[in-house]
Amino acid sequence: MQYHYVVMYDSDSDSWRVEPDPEAYFSDGNIWSDTLADEQGSGWFFPEEGSFENSLDIKCWQMIYNLCTIWPSPVVEGKL
Repeated sequence: MQYHYVVMYDSDSDSWRVEPDPEAYFSDGNIWSDTLADEQGSGWFFPEEGSFENSLDIKCWQMIYNLCTIWPSPVVEGKL
């Protein structure tokens, strides 16, 4: 499975963040499953609350969220 998230850089605040609501960008789900794609034609889904996939989704999002706070600015002095 693949877990997908949107990471953004805000040039006004010179900060990174990860989108907290995957439905804003992934209307069919933020997790891709080859098995579902083979069986149902679409592999995208949102995990059920309390499932293993949901637990892993939360952990992955939290890791990216925490890492965003230490990523360096891509702005070089005087250039964007």
